[in-house]
Order: sequence, then C-alpha cells, then structure tokens
Amino acid sequence: YYGGGIDCYDGSPTIKSCTITGNRTSGSSGIGGGINCEQAFPVIANCLISNNFADSVGGGIACHYASPNIFNCVIVNNSAIYQSGGIDLEYSSPAITNCTIVVDPQLSKDGGIFAFHDSFPVITNCILWGNGDDLYNCSATYSCIEDKDRGIGNIHSKPVFVKGPLGDYYLSQTAAGQFIDSTCVDLGNPNTHPSLQMHTYTTRTDGVPDAGIIDIGAHYLALPAKLFQLNVTVVNASGVAVDPNLAKGRVIPDSGVYRQY
Repeated sequence: YYGGGIDCYDGSPTIKSCTITGNRTSGSSGIGGGINCEQAFPVIANCLISNNFADSVGGGIACHYASPNIFNCVIVNNSAIYQSGGIDLEYSSPAITNCTIVVDPQLSKDGGIFAFHDSFPVITNCILWGNGDDLYNCSATYSCIEDKDRGIGNIHSKPVFVKGPLGDYYLSQTAAGQFIDSTCVDLGNPNTHPSLQMHTYTTRTDGVPDAGIIDIGAHYLALPAKLFQLNVTVVNASGVAVDPNLAKGRVIPDSGVYRQY
C-alpha cells in the first residue's frame, strides 16, 4: 500500500543517485508511488523519480509526519488519483532544493507539490512546469513556475529543456551550442549555501560546471563532453568518390570533430 518503490517508515536512510521508476501502489489507500516517508527524515539526493503512480496521493513522493531533505532530483511524469502527482505533504515540512518537477504535455496533470495539515515546505531553486496546479497551499522562492505563484525571485517563463549526456532536462544555453538561453540560467538564490557544492554539477550539455549565481532546477554531474570524428565522402551518381572541391554544392557539416549534444 505504501511506497511502491521505497517505503521509509520510522527510518532515515540516505537515498542518493538512484533511479526510481515505473512503480505503483496497490489498493485505494496507496500513497507514495515512488517513495513513501512516514515518521522519517531521509535524504533524497541526485535521484531520478519518474513514471510512478499512487492509487491515492503522492505519485512521486509522499510524506506523512516526515520532513526529508529532497535535493537535486528530477521528479517527472508521476501521477496520482487524488492529485499531488509530484509530492504530497501531510504534517510534513521538507526542504526541496534544486529539483525539477515536471510532466510532459500529453500526460495527466495531477499536480506538483501539495501541502496539507500544517505542512510548510521550504522550496528553493526549483522548476515546476506542466503539473496542472504546480503548488497547492505552499510557496516557493527563486523558482521557475508555470502558474503565477508569487515568491521572491520566482519567474514564469518556459524553462526550455534540452537532452544531454545524462538526461532530458539540461537547460538550453548558447554557450553550450544551443540557439537560445533558458531563462533559468543564473537566476537561482544568490545566497545558496556553498556546502551544496553546486559547482561540481552542471545544467549545460557540454559539461561545464555551474559557476557564479546558481541555475534554477536540477543539475547533472559535470562530465567531460564526448567528441566524435565525422568523415564525409562525396560521391558522384555512380557512387565513385570525387574531389569535394570539384563537386557542385556542399555538405554540412563537413568532416571534423564534433561534440555529442
């Protein structure tokens, strides 16, 4: 019934760098499709929590008398029968920092973060988009929210995600080779604590670490970009290779070394 993927009852584990996907509860009272936290204070960091389902509430994460630290997670395409598809809070006040909580346009919009019964989450540097009601009975700061929820530093412009080496929720940036800059770049809380070590993570597809003011949303490990050699051969109508300088027209891109993403 509780915690289709992980059930934290009266325990406080560290759940780090995990993929929690495709889980579901059973029974009409099932809560926490991905993770259920009850009377617990776990650390949930650097995780992908996706495509989980709850028969009641909390498709991604459910908290009941629990206040986890939820940091740098991608919480995507989760759903629940009674709303709170992303995170459901009951008597719970977690810290939710640098998370990307989104639902693809074609899927059910069951809500982002819902807070009930004396729940007071601290939500900072997060992206909430496509959830239907992104925030219910709670607020955020320095976050990108599709709804017009007020809060210090909040913006309401489409985040513009691009696919990268480790996932689908990097931020579009001209410095990394994309055509436009996401509005989430450099707009996080300027006082984000250095202990979070965000300089070791990136939102760029070329792997350059986040520097200066932190970007809004989840970050990925700052891995070096992969390079690939492309060799282009120009042939005539008979399939015979010819000198590219004598051929009419041009090939783009030409031979050279190119970066993945």
